[in-house]
Amino acid sequence: MAKSNDEQRVACNPDVLAKAVGSETVLVNLRTNRIYELNRTAARLWTLLDERSTPAEVEEALAREFSVDREALRLEIEALIEELLDEQLLVRR
Repeated sequence: MAKSNDEQRVACNPDVLAKAVGSETVLVNLRTNRIYELNRTAARLWTLLDERSTPAEVEEALAREFSVDREALRLEIEALIEELLDEQLLVRR
């Protein structure tokens, strides 16, 4: 069973550098030397998490900023968080 957004407390990995490049963000994992590129929406999610927002707060902010279906947004956030965790770009708090 998937965790709710409130249970998915995550933080940006301190071993990851983030640099805004235009409307996108480039992440570099200093431990693996792997580079990742986030689109505008994912970059905004990253910024919100870096500000220590919870996934539920991220969902609220993105719902205000982007015109998207709320359920689709929730699923996208959960999937992106899992992907970023898998890539060791986020860590669980």
